[in-house]
Amino acid sequence: MIEGLIKCGALDGTNSRRAQMMDAIDMMMDQASRHQEQEAIGQCSIFDSMDCNSEPALPNTPEWKESQLLAYEKESMGFYISGHPLAAFQDDMKRYATSTTETLEQVSDGKDVTICGIIAGLKQKVTKKGDKMAILNLEDLVGAVEVIVFPDLYKSAHHLLLTDTPLIVAGQLDKSEQGNKIKAVRIHLLAEVKKKGAKRMDIKLNATGLTQDDLLKVKDILLRYKGDIPVYLRLQNPSRKDSLISVGREIRVNTNDKLIAEIESVLGAGAVSLG
Repeated sequence: MIEGLIKCGALDGTNSRRAQMMDAIDMMMDQASRHQEQEAIGQCSIFDSMDCNSEPALPNTPEWKESQLLAYEKESMGFYISGHPLAAFQDDMKRYATSTTETLEQVSDGKDVTICGIIAGLKQKVTKKGDKMAILNLEDLVGAVEVIVFPDLYKSAHHLLLTDTPLIVAGQLDKSEQGNKIKAVRIHLLAEVKKKGAKRMDIKLNATGLTQDDLLKVKDILLRYKGDIPVYLRLQNPSRKDSLISVGREIRVNTNDKLIAEIESVLGAGAVSLG
């Protein structure tokens, strides 16, 4: 019967065909079970063998949603094949996260970081005092990082740990020989953060190659988008710790995609993050 499915095209790359395949496999298992029952009570005839050479008719199954398809791929094989559930949120992740699991290597130990991802693993624990806490395996598009959710935060955010939608996690980076960890202080749904809007805008400035002309261009752009959101400059220098500088109350902005695009046209993609 599997050969029949291949001939019918059920194993091609479309969501509809894959959904049909899964339903067809369930149908085959049911047929096989009934065949075994009939065989056990002597009801099988010579004509039963003729059915083995016929191609199974695929059930009329609606096409899976991409999220459902990806969930099945992860559950059955342990990894994604046709995409990643975060692929549709790439622009938002750049806006609302200061780091990725990859760029954490460039962040100093003890620094505050904000990262966006989905929960790929969860371990619940109980402290000696009897309080519940959790350790998450948070996955983004390039890797994964361990996130520690201590009891106080767990009490207010435990319901968010049961979701498979993107989360924004803010906390303190803890570097050790065992790898990077984030001690979480805030956890929010990415959708909720977007809905509430930004409370601040950070602009990353690489000290290497930065010119006064670049700064003047950025200042001119900011002045053309006046609003109420405070702006901070995050100066990155390979030889020392990052410096966070407020541009002052006289320059506040109204954040939007056009403003971000103009700044990043000067400083490069990913230079702007919202918090």
